[in-house]
Amino acid sequence: MKIASILKKKPVAKKKPAAKKKPVAKKKVVRKKTAKKTVGAFKFEMFTSAGDKSCQKLVDSIISKINGNKKVTGKEIEKLIKDGMKNIAKIHKEVYDTEPRGEIYHQVSKALKAAGYTFYFNSFGDLKKSAQENKPVAKKKVGAVVKDPKYMAQYHNAITQINASQKVLDEIALRMKLRPHPAMKLQMKESQAKIKKYISEMKTHARELKKLI
Repeated sequence: MKIASILKKKPVAKKKPAAKKKPVAKKKVVRKKTAKKTVGAFKFEMFTSAGDKSCQKLVDSIISKINGNKKVTGKEIEKLIKDGMKNIAKIHKEVYDTEPRGEIYHQVSKALKAAGYTFYFNSFGDLKKSAQENKPVAKKKVGAVVKDPKYMAQYHNAITQINASQKVLDEIALRMKLRPHPAMKLQMKESQAKIKKYISEMKTHARELKKLI
């Protein structure tokens, strides 16, 4: 009986293999495209954004020339600036105003200095040689404190910028006496405030440099 009952037992059903889990699809990370910021964009105080862009384009082209493989001369850069401003003035006559003109020459001069050139332009567009080049190198004396030529050059450059800015202030003062249009008068007053602030900062900077020399 035992044998018969054993034979009658139902066969144990085999367990089905567990179903393979479907791989979870990874979510794609969508990165928002951000607009590239314009490198080296400056405010030229033109009447319109189109005028500002024209000045920026001129400065960028001259800086590219300065940083190129071929060495440039002061007269060559001076001609490029004057020709460029002449073309801009066909549509934007205010390019010859104090602020746009001064900013163009200022940015070009900064590029010249960074590239190692020993000449620059003041805010009126006059071609100048750096103070370091004009000054003869002093002979070292035994036991004497040697002045750092780097700080000497920066100090003389600061004094030059202060004098040039003061000339611009004087020029604005003369224009104010001519009773300009109210809008132009307001712009002149804003320019005066900016230049006075700049002169004050440069005088502080010059005093600090004088301590180092």
